Amino acid sequence: MAKQTTSEPIEIPPLAEIIRHYSFPEVVDLAPNLTLSELLIVGANMATGPNARDYGQRSGNERKKLSYIANRKLRGLSSAADKIFMEVRRGMFPGVKFHRTHVSTYLEKYRFLVSEDFTDDTIFEELEQRVKTDIRRLKNDIALWDKTSSRTSMHNYSEFYNLDNEPVNLDFHLSHILDSPVVLVAKKIKVPKRIAGKISYCMIRKSRGEHRGHEGKPIQRYLVLEDGLIHDILGIQIIVPQILDAYPYKEFIATSKVLEMVDFDDYNRAKQGRYQAIHIDVVLNPESATTNPLGALMNRQQDPIEIILIDPKSMLSANFGPEGYYRRTIAQTQGIVHKHNSRLGSLKIDKFTDQEKKWKSVFESRVYELLTYEAERGL
Repeated sequence: MAKQTTSEPIEIPPLAEIIRHYSFPEVVDLAPNLTLSELLIVGANMATGPNARDYGQRSGNERKKLSYIANRKLRGLSSAADKIFMEVRRGMFPGVKFHRTHVSTYLEKYRFLVSEDFTDDTIFEELEQRVKTDIRRLKNDIALWDKTSSRTSMHNYSEFYNLDNEPVNLDFHLSHILDSPVVLVAKKIKVPKRIAGKISYCMIRKSRGEHRGHEGKPIQRYLVLEDGLIHDILGIQIIVPQILDAYPYKEFIATSKVLEMVDFDDYNRAKQGRYQAIHIDVVLNPESATTNPLGALMNRQQDPIEIILIDPKSMLSANFGPEGYYRRTIAQTQGIVHKHNSRLGSLKIDKFTDQEKKWKSVFESRVYELLTYEAERGL
């Protein structure tokens, strides 16, 4: 086992400065103090700001080493999520047995969400009409997809082909307490494609929101790498019968000796539309973090795990209808998605410029490679 260190985290300089001035050995030495998204951004080697410069694709050996570190960090996060999930189960649902269903594609996710195990008649009737229409359509079409011997003849074959080939990494844990379904979505891990896409999307969205860009000038001069830091690479969702049932669970998380709450957003009390949920970012407390079995590269748990407490109605509204999560994710590959729909009830998108698309494509390909490179070989 690698030797554990107990030094305090150092102050991290701006990421563009690391790319410009740090040698590769210095980047590797800094790696234990970087979050996963910070490491991926530095690994992409594309400095932004007034002195923006693409320093080029890193060498094969450098990419291999950074990929190795990134995947160790991701496994460390996964290990932390396991511990957090067990603490949640132990403290919130003592003695309750759950049935686990692993989901690896969006079609499998939809199949679970429209099943009677999750969506009963009472919940369904409380949904907006456009969400109900989408659920009915998908429920019927999934049944047809599952039983037909000629899928290519279906009128929406392309849609279902894409859903069946769009990867996710989810574990649904289902139980019933007093005849009400309780679902834990454990270790909700963003797949590499989504991680790479969200980092670049957040940078461009923030730049657009602050009107930093100027027509005709390189877009990378107005991007800020730190705007791409994301904190929901791994998460746990707890779906409870009513949102008010979530507050005792929130208090358990806040007072747990195993968990440390680092951020908290109450969308229910903020009255943000029909979405009723509580988002809590947690890390393992310092004592738990220093015992991480993956060694010095993950001896400090800096990337938070997002716990979402949500009711079934909000869960379904977030996944179906014009603003459904999958549709938003696909739309975010085309441009910046507005918070509110157009008058026709479809997503309103401001398309990426040619400059943004070009920069985004290069950046995402490099981040994706760092997450998927077969780095274990020979190391």
